[in-house]
Amino acid sequence: MLVFGLIAGYFAGRHSQPRPSTLENEGVARDALAYQISKELAPLNQTLHAIDARVGQMDAAQKHQLDWVISELGLSQKTGREVLAATQKLDTALRSSPTRGSWGELSLRRVLEMSGLTNRIDFLEQMQVGTARPDVVVNLPGGGALVIDAKVPLDAYLKAIDEEDPSALRAHASAVRSHVNQLANRRYSEVIAGSLDLVVLYMPSEALISASLEADPTLFEDALQKGIIVAGPSALHTLLRVVGYAWAKDSLEQDARDILELGRTLTERINVLGEHLGKLGSSLQSAVDNYNRTVGSFETRLGVTAINIASLEHSIKPAPQPIDKATRRLPPPQE
Repeated sequence: MLVFGLIAGYFAGRHSQPRPSTLENEGVARDALAYQISKELAPLNQTLHAIDARVGQMDAAQKHQLDWVISELGLSQKTGREVLAATQKLDTALRSSPTRGSWGELSLRRVLEMSGLTNRIDFLEQMQVGTARPDVVVNLPGGGALVIDAKVPLDAYLKAIDEEDPSALRAHASAVRSHVNQLANRRYSEVIAGSLDLVVLYMPSEALISASLEADPTLFEDALQKGIIVAGPSALHTLLRVVGYAWAKDSLEQDARDILELGRTLTERINVLGEHLGKLGSSLQSAVDNYNRTVGSFETRLGVTAINIASLEHSIKPAPQPIDKATRRLPPPQE
């Protein structure tokens, strides 16, 4: 705007002033005007250069961000394909009964180890009991035992997820109830010494339990009435932590019993030693009494003769002195 104002002022001045008479004056005026215009336009030129540089930086940054977004999208697509492939493999594997059983047993062992229990010490795996082979038998204080069986009913559950069919969900609950009845009929409490009247039906996913209870709300209560606890990883972990606490408490009680037994043994030995010391004291007292009687006999019977002999010869030594200190009595032994 300043440039246009200067140009307009220049032309207005030319009309208002008398026209120079010579070409030299016109050239000087043009040079002055050109210098003035270039001087006024210099800041604008600098600003335009700065704007151009800033636009170039923004273009470079935008290109860099666009390249990063494209790279991330490609990585996300690759990750998505890998996740999809892994999910398909997992879905295929879980539809296989052997793989499904291995998943349940592996998950059960993991929960046992996380609870602080040690294999072959705190629990036994695949112990043959008659015709049955429970997955795990947990040793309890006092010779007790807790039986745990891992089950993975997935067929109806996967169908319910794939097809969103309520009847498939009810079939899943029916499969869980069937496992409950099978465990109840095995009567582990009658064939395993010290076994509790409760058996844990372990499922490696909380979703399996929730889906079965959603379709059959009375399932859990009916299972308890038959002595079956339906538990997932979190519930079983809590239960096994209680078992670990019971073992720790039993260990403390055993230590207390051992200390009490050692105290009784020490008391008995102290009493025996006291009896021996009492007998020794009695023997010493008897020896002192005999010694004193001997000294008294020496004084009364041999003393006169010794005095008479001493009057003839001064080689007789003084008579021995009696012992007048009694032995110290021990306190009576404590029961």
